[in-house]
Amino acid sequence: MVYLLDTNTLADYWRYGETRILGQRLADIPDPQQNRRISVITFEEMIGGRALDLRRDPRNVPHLEPLYVRYHWLTETFDKLNEYYPPLPFDRSVQPIFERIPKAIRNNTRVNDCKIAAIAVHNDCTVISANVKDFSRIKTALTTLRFEDWTIVNPI
Repeated sequence: MVYLLDTNTLADYWRYGETRILGQRLADIPDPQQNRRISVITFEEMIGGRALDLRRDPRNVPHLEPLYVRYHWLTETFDKLNEYYPPLPFDRSVQPIFERIPKAIRNNTRVNDCKIAAIAVHNDCTVISANVKDFSRIKTALTTLRFEDWTIVNPI
């Protein structure tokens, strides 16, 4: 089984490691290099967040870390993403799956979650996300979508 980590799942895992149930379950995945993946959407969001930090103006953001620290975080994030490289792409074959999600769902749901779902369906992956509300909404359009919330001990 291949598990596709959404952005919040990956960030939580990096922040807390195996100290929470999510990290413990991710650590138990056999052959993590093959079975624990990310999408290009998560890659974009992680790097994009660091790039946004670089553009923040210290005059407008109290307690902003020095620029050299923010550049260190960018480099560290890039290096850590290599563990999951290459990310699963959003390519020509994913586009029609994404377009099967009605605009009403795409507009009322985080559009990047819709992209991650389309990538997961195309690659026959199970999305790991605590965002059950949005992925449940997406599943009404992409009925073969599989997702699980590994932040809770006994999911219903």
